[in-house]
Amino acid sequence: MATSETPTAEIRAGEAFPVLPIAQARMVGSQAFILVYQFVGILGGMMLSAIFVSLLPWLLYLVGINADWGDQWLVSVSVLIQLLATVTGFALAWNAATRRHATKFLTGVKARGTPEAVRFTYAIEPDALLVASDRISHRLAWHAILEVIQAPDHWLLQVDTLTIIVPRRAFADEEAERSFLRTVLERIAPQARERSSEATAFAG
Repeated sequence: MATSETPTAEIRAGEAFPVLPIAQARMVGSQAFILVYQFVGILGGMMLSAIFVSLLPWLLYLVGINADWGDQWLVSVSVLIQLLATVTGFALAWNAATRRHATKFLTGVKARGTPEAVRFTYAIEPDALLVASDRISHRLAWHAILEVIQAPDHWLLQVDTLTIIVPRRAFADEEAERSFLRTVLERIAPQARERSSEATAFAG
């Protein structure tokens, strides 16, 4: 319970998820473009599939297969092509809309003063890993790190619903990287260490 001296509250896991879009909307502005992308993707997929299907008997003829629209299998194939093309169009449009949303969000926070880059340090402490910059800090208690995940250019530390990135370029060399991971793996819970198989293998 909160007191007058120190505001305190219990935050449920995932509690922030429903309200994150509110902040994103402030950064991004109108998000109607997402629906436009989806509509264009579906319409484009349907149109391309319709053109392809209309040419299908001729294309089959070119490879030596005589077919007409009286053939049930040809109708079935055309329906499948239209479905696949529509779903593909939607997926491509959703991917494009997601990328634009991320770009607009970053533009919004930069316009409010977020610098292009922030230098973080990763300090091993007895009871936690301190991830700190001159703008924000995270103190990750060892028992709270659920898993260390390998990515192409980063190590990811999963702490409940928070994912912390550790760029591999942060280390002076590969041995420094291995040493850091060994220290982290020694301190996290055994179950978390078992889940972190890639990190364990790399650390040696």
